[in-house]
Amino acid sequence: MKNLIDRITSETPSFFKKVRNICIGIGIVGGSIVAAASTGGIALPASVATIAGYMTAIGTFGAGLSQCAKKDNIEIEK
Repeated sequence: MKNLIDRITSETPSFFKKVRNICIGIGIVGGSIVAAASTGGIALPASVATIAGYMTAIGTFGAGLSQCAKKDNIEIEK
């Protein structure tokens, strides 16, 4: 558990920061579509609601996974 907390709180490499932000955006778009479809205000096909649910799940998982990437402080010899 300590290793997981260390990974989450350590510095994230810049590539994984970009991946995290993209995944957050995908999750927000998917969640917005799911919320709009569930309130009944907008009639959407079932396939669109299903894809939006997948977008929310993938965005959440991708953001969490990329946050766990840890920047190593090891210098590479050339």
